[in-house]
Amino acid sequence: MSQTTAFEVAAEIRRRLPGVRSAKVQKLLYYAQARHLGRYGEAMYSEQIEAWCKGPVVAEVWRTERYNRPTALDLTSSTLTLEHLATVDDVMEIYSAIDDSKLIKAAREEAPWIEAWEDRAMNSICEPIGHDSMRRAYQSLSLD
Repeated sequence: MSQTTAFEVAAEIRRRLPGVRSAKVQKLLYYAQARHLGRYGEAMYSEQIEAWCKGPVVAEVWRTERYNRPTALDLTSSTLTLEHLATVDDVMEIYSAIDDSKLIKAAREEAPWIEAWEDRAMNSICEPIGHDSMRRAYQSLSLD
C-alpha cells in the first residue's frame, strides 16, 4: 500500500466535516493513523504524531495550519487509496459526532498517548507517539 500525507487525510476529513475545528481534526488524524496501523500493520501517513498536553497532535499539520488557513487540496490527484478511505470511513463513523473535548479526553486515556507522555524528558514537551504503540493498541479492533 502506498502512503499518503497527513495533509491529504486532514483535507478528506474537512471535506466530510465542513467547518470542523483544528483540535478535532488532530484527534481524527490520530485515530486514523492508529486504526490504520492496527488494521493493515503499516502507517497511513509519514508525518509524526506527538504527545502534547491536549492529546495527540500531528505537529507538522498543526504548525502549518496555525499560521496559514487550511487550504482545500485537490483530492482528485490525492494518493488516498481505497484502504485509506476505508479507514477514514470507519474513523468518521465512530468519532465524528464526538465533540472536541471528549475526543481529547479519550485520546489522553489511551496507552499510546500515556506511554509517550510519561516518556518525555523534563525539557521536552513533544514526545513522539510510536507506531508500535498505536499498532498494539488497535490491532485487536476489527474494522471489517
